[in-house]
Amino acid sequence: MIKKSPACYLGNSGYTLIELMLVLAIASVVLLAAQRPLLEINRIAFQEQQKIALQGDFQRFLLLLKSELIQAGYALGSGSESAVVISTYSVVLKADRNRDGDLADTRETIAYRYDPETKVLSRKSGNAAYQTLIESIAALKFEQAQAPPQTCIKVTVQVIIDAVEQQTVLCQLGW
Repeated sequence: MIKKSPACYLGNSGYTLIELMLVLAIASVVLLAAQRPLLEINRIAFQEQQKIALQGDFQRFLLLLKSELIQAGYALGSGSESAVVISTYSVVLKADRNRDGDLADTRETIAYRYDPETKVLSRKSGNAAYQTLIESIAALKFEQAQAPPQTCIKVTVQVIIDAVEQQTVLCQLGW
């Protein structure tokens, strides 16, 4: 009886080069097909993360605006609406912080401005230059809204292009 060496069995039980290339081609097609949904999921996750960050920045802006409106005397009811000048893309607060009765004092003026071309919301205090608060806001506008007996400021924002517009109304307190 002749003994066969283990090398004999290995030589007959392999894959040919054509079989290996066929398997690699099929695997490449499967990976290519799976790549598109994975990239789409990453893009959607990044957009959601960006939207959440912008919404947080906008909420901080609203808190800052509310506190500065109160400091400007806007929350005190009648007569204080002259402390706020509203246009479509800006709000100017004229606070009498030193209580000298002079609203024209430039050190006491705070302005918020939205530039629709650059999509930047910025803030300026006194004679200083505008400082960027939030970048990449799709749309923002300010309006004066009348809700008797109060005067209100309506802030409309669209954080990202495909998002739904959100509105916030800041009204004077009635005593």
